[in-house]
Amino acid sequence: MATNVRIPEPKIGDNYSSYPEFKTYLDAYSQQSYQVFVVLDSKKISTANKSRPKKPLPESLEVGYAKLTCTHYGQKETRKSKLPTGKRPKQSTIKTDCSAYIQLSGRWHGENACLEIIGLNLQHNHPLTSERYALHPMKRRLNSEEGEAVQLL
Repeated sequence: MATNVRIPEPKIGDNYSSYPEFKTYLDAYSQQSYQVFVVLDSKKISTANKSRPKKPLPESLEVGYAKLTCTHYGQKETRKSKLPTGKRPKQSTIKTDCSAYIQLSGRWHGENACLEIIGLNLQHNHPLTSERYALHPMKRRLNSEEGEAVQLL
């Protein structure tokens, strides 16, 4: 993708013809805005269709519902018990209680089925920088040359 093309920010009401189309958009937008989202909750289209027997959604959507959250979503889990567990204390976490999310739902618009953004919060409680994005555990990947070098080892 060309670097001079701006990917528009998602907004409530945006439609996608399938989950792969949405993921392609989200990957490009995430790279541009330095945000990393993961699936917190989802329902397959077959499960979602059980609650709408009169007008089921087509299988081509792949999902009937999905909620994606920032990887910093949630709070660090703490042990309430002071009993020895054999685990090391004070482990670090990337959880910062960030509330950024994108929520999708399968909808009919006339005769066309789509995945529509029905909920959205893009306000993060942590910095979004290119340096942090590049070092994020989900984005650290070997390029093809590095991968080939590893295969030779």
